Amino acid sequence: MFYWIDFIISTLSTVYFAIQWFVYTDHSLPDLDGKPEQQVEHDASFKMESIVSIVILCIVRLIHLYFAYVVTCYYISLNQSHYSKLAADIDEELNFAGYNEMEDDQEQFVIDSIDSRPTVAGTRRS
Repeated sequence: MFYWIDFIISTLSTVYFAIQWFVYTDHSLPDLDGKPEQQVEHDASFKMESIVSIVILCIVRLIHLYFAYVVTCYYISLNQSHYSKLAADIDEELNFAGYNEMEDDQEQFVIDSIDSRPTVAGTRRS
């Protein structure tokens, strides 16, 4: 959810500052007041650079939108995971014919208890 809030806020601020820059900011040069040919050339180059800037801004916003979508899909997939199915599959693989988990645990307990008995001198057997 945080990524979507970040996406909305950054998109709104990008649109606001782009409008401020491209619409309301005066980009004329005072040195070109008496030179109409250079003024036309400057206006044409500024228009071309503006189009390139707007395209780059749109591409960056689309990439941000894509990552917001990917993060959201990943978050949803984490909430839909069923770990009980995974555990059940592993248990079925371990419980093959001839394997008894309880019997194996009891044998290990007996071996551990025999090894941990104190000897006559008060030390444990190794």
